[in-house]
This record gives sequence, C-alpha cells and structure tokens, in this order.
Amino acid sequence: MALSLSSQIDVPTSGPILVEGILQAVCQGVIFAQAARYWECPLNDTMRMKAYVLTLVGLSLLQTMYTTYKLWYILVYFEYWSTSPLVWADLFINGLICTICETSLIRRCWKVTKKRKWVTAPLAFLLVTIFIANVYLSITLGLGSKHGEANDSPLRAERSFSAQFSFNYWIFGSLVLDVAITSILMVWLFQSKTGLENLDQALDHIVAVTWESAAVPSIFQIVAVSLYDSKSDESHHLVLFFSLMTGKLYTLGILRSLNSRPNLRGRMTSDDIGRRSLSDWQWSNESENTTSRRWSEVRTRSCPHSGVRS
Repeated sequence: MALSLSSQIDVPTSGPILVEGILQAVCQGVIFAQAARYWECPLNDTMRMKAYVLTLVGLSLLQTMYTTYKLWYILVYFEYWSTSPLVWADLFINGLICTICETSLIRRCWKVTKKRKWVTAPLAFLLVTIFIANVYLSITLGLGSKHGEANDSPLRAERSFSAQFSFNYWIFGSLVLDVAITSILMVWLFQSKTGLENLDQALDHIVAVTWESAAVPSIFQIVAVSLYDSKSDESHHLVLFFSLMTGKLYTLGILRSLNSRPNLRGRMTSDDIGRRSLSDWQWSNESENTTSRRWSEVRTRSCPHSGVRS
C-alpha cells in the first residue's frame, strides 16, 4: 500500500516543493519581524504607505498558507498537484506580489532619473504586460486542472501554444525587468558618490539595501531562466521554485529598505558626513569668536607639547 502511494509522488518535482515550503515559512517569519520593526520606526509615514506595507505582509502570509496547503495536498493526500482546483493561485499570488513591489521600484527609478518618462515608461509597459501574461497563465492552468493530465508539474499539465508563450513571456520578461531596474538604481547610486568617505559609506549602505530589494530576485530569475532553457522535465519544479520565491525576496527587500531609513537619515544629518554643527556659535559676538579662535591657534602652535612657553 505504501509503495503504491509513494509511486504516485513525482520525487524530482515534489522535492523542490518541500524545499519551497520550508523557505517560504522561514522567510515569512523574517517578514513578520521586519513588519513589527516597521511599526516601531519613528518616521511618520502616510496611511497609504502603511496600507502598502500591510498589503505586502498580508499577501505574503497568504502565499505561505497556500504553499502549506500545496505540501499537504501532495505529501499527505498523495494527489497530483495539477488536479488541484487551486493550482492557478500559485503563479497569480506570486505575480501580484512581484507587481506591487516592482511598481515601487519603478517609482524609485522615476524619481532618481528626474522623472524622465522615456526611462520609466518602457519599464511600466513591461510590468503591465508581464502581469497580464501571469493572469492569463493562471487562468489557463485553472481551466486545465479540470481535464488535464494528472502530474505534479503545472508546466507539463498545460502545453498549449498560448500557455507556453505566456509562461515564456512571464519568466523572460520578469528577468529583463528585474535587471533593468537594478541597473538603473545601481548606476544612479554610484554616480551620486561625492568622494567624502563618510557620505560614500552611507551611499554604500543604500547600494546594499537596493541590492537586497532588486538584485537578489534578479539572481533567482536568472537561475530560473537557465533551468527552463535546459529543457529538462525534471527541472520544471526547480524553475517554479526559483520563480515563486521572488515574491518573498521582493517583500523582504522592500521592508528592509523602509526599516533602514531612520538609521540612514541619522547618519546623513550627523557631523561626520562633512557638515559642521553651528548650534554653539554665538552669532552676536562674531568678532570675539574670531579673536578667541585665533588666540587658541597661536597657543597651539607655540605649545606643541603639554607645556606653554612664556
């Protein structure tokens, strides 16, 4: 009996699902910690920003719950995932999270490029068409689960031309968009360096946060595209594993960048950035201040050691 049940499980494709479930749960815990830290930040964000954060956290939790259900459906019920009535939601939820996060990153690109539409308009068009392809693919998988071939891989369950085209456009378009956003933000940050050591260190911190927000999901998409291009049937769920983790990585990056603002603003307003605090300067006695400073310099030159010459 155990042999017949286990024989229904496609191990090469179910293994990545198990790893995905574990990583989704771990990332969800980190997201909760980052969200709790966000609400403790001293910055006065607008209600729109707070609603944006709540939406990301809520969708991330929904994705984790959905992945847990997928694990239960395959490893406990011993059913093929392609026969589940919720097979369509896998790609849709992740695509929705990525779209919301990438919208925020495109808005950053719009700001750093001084609102140049010729830079951000292609990014926005690519984002919208990728989301449309994602929705169409999700609908196709949902309809195919009712009469398609029973197996653990949605990529093998639906082989129509439109579904294959939508998946190709979704995965390759996402890669191009991620790389473009990351490149624009990185180039702007490196061009903003001034040569001041402490200021450049603050910019390096921004670069690191940007890398977490956009570049890490880009790496996962590159791996997914490479595996998909290998044309191996056993790599189908590895392709989905790397693609479906991008939603969690984007969410973590956005929350990380929001939580880094108080520390970064504190460093930008500190004295070691190159600015001098004038709060102790007596503007009404400028001549006395100048005389006192010159006398102090004379004493310092005449007293290179601890003693003072008479």
